[in-house]
This record gives sequence, structure tokens and C-alpha cells, in this order.
Amino acid sequence: MKILYIDTAIVGHHEKYLRQLLGSKNEPVVVLPTKLEGLQCKQYVYKNQEGRKRRISVYLKWIQEIKKIIKKEEPDIVHFLTGDYFNRYFGIGLKGICNTKILMTYHWIKKGWLQTLALRAVSHYADAIVVHSEYLKDEVLQKRISNVAYINYPMLEKVYKGYKESKEYWGFELDIPVIACIGNTRYDKGLDICLEALKGVRAGYQLLIAGKPDAFDEDYVREKTKHFSNRIVLRMKYLNDEELGHAFSCSDIIVLPYRNIFNGASGPLCEGAYLKKCIIGSDYGNLGDTIKRNHLGYVFDSENAQSLAEVLETALTKKFEVDKKYMEYRKSIQPNAFSCKYDDLYQNI
Repeated sequence: MKILYIDTAIVGHHEKYLRQLLGSKNEPVVVLPTKLEGLQCKQYVYKNQEGRKRRISVYLKWIQEIKKIIKKEEPDIVHFLTGDYFNRYFGIGLKGICNTKILMTYHWIKKGWLQTLALRAVSHYADAIVVHSEYLKDEVLQKRISNVAYINYPMLEKVYKGYKESKEYWGFELDIPVIACIGNTRYDKGLDICLEALKGVRAGYQLLIAGKPDAFDEDYVREKTKHFSNRIVLRMKYLNDEELGHAFSCSDIIVLPYRNIFNGASGPLCEGAYLKKCIIGSDYGNLGDTIKRNHLGYVFDSENAQSLAEVLETALTKKFEVDKKYMEYRKSIQPNAFSCKYDDLYQNI
């Protein structure tokens, strides 16, 4: 089959996600905001870069550009890799895409009646909507949308290192556990909640904060951690593959203190689970359900620093055991399993 992959960004996980999909036996064509080097397939780059912004007029011009590419290529399936983007416009403009099947991948399912109406409107134009957990699939079904499937978010990083080697890389002591907050410091990811919680943790630990600064910059982190700064390593920048590999490999505990406004797939959760780390996250929504359902670690009361402090104390003083449920989940996020499930879905639609 010829599949036209369309994304609105190639930063962060977007590029790795796309590259994993391109490994199938199908004939791919991609449409991206900028050219991606090293792809062995036909590429289009948006002429109308403004189309991905909020104004409806430029969005419609962007849609028209996509329709022209679809008409020229005549794909069997058009796969929008960031379906969430269309909710802003209630799927306006999608109606004119004819004679092809449409697949939408949603990385987030937002709350609220307006978001529900928007999702229903977009789903009307799609042959299938993909989400990345059973929890999110159930949420979509509850919104009376039936054309939904779930495929677990995959492990996309492959540059892992040895545990001892990675601890040495960051300058950590080998016999003291490392708590890691990895990824950009957006407000919804709750780094400030974690820093507040650590003030109440008495067990021994070391802390790694690694990722691109956003809502919380290095000055903020240093101010909030000055009373235990001797335990911390900061690498607040966009991490290359080697740095990211060392960050996950050296960790004993991956902390995901996400706020309630986050209800999507977590890349650090997948990376941590692949390496059989203890995962700690808020008990809210998709994140909490994934951790509890698959025995990946511990959950705390969402947005509650005191609760997180208590859970961190438990994780640091009690040995975490990886069980059968954990290993089943780990198997389900393997890259090959991810690609095969998408291939099956392409065939089904």
C-alpha cells in the first residue's frame, strides 16, 4: 500500500516515531514542515509554513496544500501523525479528502465538552483513530466514538549504555540510587512538584534533571534545590542520543510528576519500562492507569508534593521487583510490536 504520512513537527519524539513507521513494507510518502535527512522515500515540505498556526485562514491554505499532494500521489491511506492538531478547527477542511482512507493518531485526549465535540467532529472524517493506551481507548469509547484502536506507545531510543558506565558519565556514586526527571520542563510535567517533594525525603538519593528548559529554567531549579545541591546533576539542554541514553541507563527511579492537564502518552515512561526501572507517577488519568495496570512502580496523589515525598521514601527504602505484568508491558512496547500493529491496522482499514 502507498501510505502518505503527514506531521506538523519533527522535533523530539516526532522524528523517531515517524522513522519507526517507515520501516514497514508499505510504500511511504511523507509531508513535513522541513526536510528530514536520511529518509529513503519521497518527501514533500510544506510551502505554507504558516498553516500550522492558529489562524483559520492560514490553516485552510495548509489544508488545501495537503489536498493537492493527496490528489497527486493517490495514496491508499493518509496517516495524520498528530490528529490532536485538528481538534482546534473541528476537522474543518477534511471533508474534501476523498477516495482514500484516513487514519489519525492522537497522543492526547483532552477533557471538557468542547474537546469532546471537536474529537467527535474529527472522528467523523477518519476511518480509524489510534491512541496509545487502553485507558485512552476507553475514554474515547465513552465519548460515543467507536472507530478507535490502541497501540502502545513504543520504546524509540536505542542508544542505551551500561548502568555503571552511565553513573560514571554523570559523576554519580555507584551505590546511591539515582532519581531522574528526564525531558523538557513544561509546566504540565510538574518538575516544581518533584523539587518540592524532595525537600521531605530523608533516604539517600542522587538527582538527575536532564532536558530542555521550558517553564522552569536552570536558575529556578538551582534556587529550589540549594539546600541539597551536592546531590544534583543538571543538564538543562536538548539532549542528544548519547546523553539521553546515559540519562535513562544511570537511573534507578524515573519520576513523572505530571499535572492533571496532562493526559497523553509518556515517552520517559516507555524508556524507563524498557530498561526495567521503577516508575513513579501521578495517579491521574492515563499515566496513573498505565503504571497501576502494568505494575510499573508507584503512584502518588496527583499534584500533591507531600504524597510524592512519601512514595519516593518508599521507593528508596524498599527494593522494587519487576514481575510478569511488568514484563508483558515491556514486550508490548518493543518497536517491532508497534510497527506490526500499525501494519495490521492499515490492512484492516
